Amino acid sequence: MEIRARYVLVGLFLLAVILCGFAFVYWLQTQGNIGRRASYDVRFSSSVSGLLTGSAVLFNGIRVGEVAGLKLVPGEPRLVDATVSIDASTPVRADTLASLEFQGLTGYAVVTLEGGSPSAPPLSAAPGELPRLVAAEAAGQTMSEAARHVLSRLDKILAENSGDLHSMITNLTSFSEALGKNSGKVDTIIAGLERLTGGGKASGISYELSAIPAPAAPAAPLGKQLAVADPNALMAYDSEKVLSQNQAGQLEPLGNAKWSDTVPKLMQAKIIQSFENYGSLGEVNRPIEGVTPDYQLLTEIRRFQIVQGPQPVAEAEIAAKLAGSDGHIVAARIFSAKEPVQSKDEAEGARALNVAFGTIASSLLDWTRSTIASAGEGGHPAGKKAEDARAKK
Repeated sequence: MEIRARYVLVGLFLLAVILCGFAFVYWLQTQGNIGRRASYDVRFSSSVSGLLTGSAVLFNGIRVGEVAGLKLVPGEPRLVDATVSIDASTPVRADTLASLEFQGLTGYAVVTLEGGSPSAPPLSAAPGELPRLVAAEAAGQTMSEAARHVLSRLDKILAENSGDLHSMITNLTSFSEALGKNSGKVDTIIAGLERLTGGGKASGISYELSAIPAPAAPAAPLGKQLAVADPNALMAYDSEKVLSQNQAGQLEPLGNAKWSDTVPKLMQAKIIQSFENYGSLGEVNRPIEGVTPDYQLLTEIRRFQIVQGPQPVAEAEIAAKLAGSDGHIVAARIFSAKEPVQSKDEAEGARALNVAFGTIASSLLDWTRSTIASAGEGGHPAGKKAEDARAKK
């Protein structure tokens, strides 16, 4: 009885082992990633170096199977077919993209699949053949191969355009030499641009022009409305720079000296202020849109600079025209003045120009007032136009 009981126990143990084996196989089939499989051929038209049987197959970055086999295509030395076995539920479509990627420091290869459009049909095949995906032509290129290909193309481009590149380098050399020779001028241009755009800190001292002060005894008002138009000027004078004319006749800035505003604006403001100081506070102004004055004073700045030489001198010249309300020129005259410059100091140059302007402003003020007064008394200032145009003070 004991021997029979022992055989029963051994039999039961063997039966349990067999049942466990079947259960393990069932688990592998259903849960162990060896369930229903689908096989595909992936055709590569380039080297598949690093791809081995058993290499992973990734679908959108997720591992779905392995490479089951590799073979050369008969009669096509450049083609390689890789048979992959993947999960049957993987949505391989007719437009699914196949490629080869290299991962890790060792550069081992994996087959990658990228999902296609949901509306595309499932990948199909002829009877007796596996469905086939065709990889891109450069799918098997490693990073080093791609780099060699790019460098080869770059070398070809450089060889084809060597003449143009040589000319460009020569031009750059000439340009850099020109910049080196004119570095001072470049610095001046950049500094001017910075001041113009407000990006840099302005350097130098600003100087003012002086208006004619009020007389000791109150002057009679004009009795007419006078508009002082913006003075016309060449571009060189339409700036804040205190200008100097060298012996070659070229205009250049006098160091870092500058006026408090552009020369035309500054002169216009000081001429108006001079008239106001002479009792014409409500009679003289800038042109106002919609208002027609009785007279308009038109001026043109012809000279306003320090002339260099053995004895530097400040020169100023302004052409003035007085126009009536109908636009006709009533009178015209050219005013000029000179003032010696005692030193090359910037402040002395600005002082001399201010004195020359003051001389012109005083004469311009008296001429304008007397011309308007003469017209108001029934005179004929227009008849004096030619004589006044030739007169210079």
